[in-house]
Amino acid sequence: MNAYLKDWARGTAMRTLGDIVNFNFAHADKALRFGQDIFLAAQSTRGDLKELEYIAARQNDLRAARAQGVDTYMDENRLDAVLFPGTAGASIMAKAGYPSVQVPAGFIADVNGRETPEFPLGATFAGRAWSEATLLRIAYAFEQATLFRRPPSGLPPLQDGCR
Repeated sequence: MNAYLKDWARGTAMRTLGDIVNFNFAHADKALRFGQDIFLAAQSTRGDLKELEYIAARQNDLRAARAQGVDTYMDENRLDAVLFPGTAGASIMAKAGYPSVQVPAGFIADVNGRETPEFPLGATFAGRAWSEATLLRIAYAFEQATLFRRPPSGLPPLQDGCR
């Protein structure tokens, strides 16, 4: 975070994570609605991915997501891809370092028994490392077979020449 703020953040006085933490404390009534525990925890690290806590957590993620998770499931069921509703699969696969792609899968309303406006629902196709080509073929075939993609209601049409 410090490297990003130092080298890439433009138009802000924030140059370190400490700057953000201090700003948040100085403007607590607006900036600390949800706290800043993650910022404080991050500030107490070196941030170089060599700390024992990070290494242990990463190894645990890889073991749980790969060897004891996705790899075993895909091997046992002889799968090329796994289908997840919404975005659920993306975070699971990201922990394993595996790819995923999301495509439109329809629309949903009336969430948890409450009337809501219709909003898009996606389907996430996920696979093993280096399976991007297969996932893109599967996702494209799904899109072509279902034709679920459509603009949300109330959205004005694109101007001429825009696609």
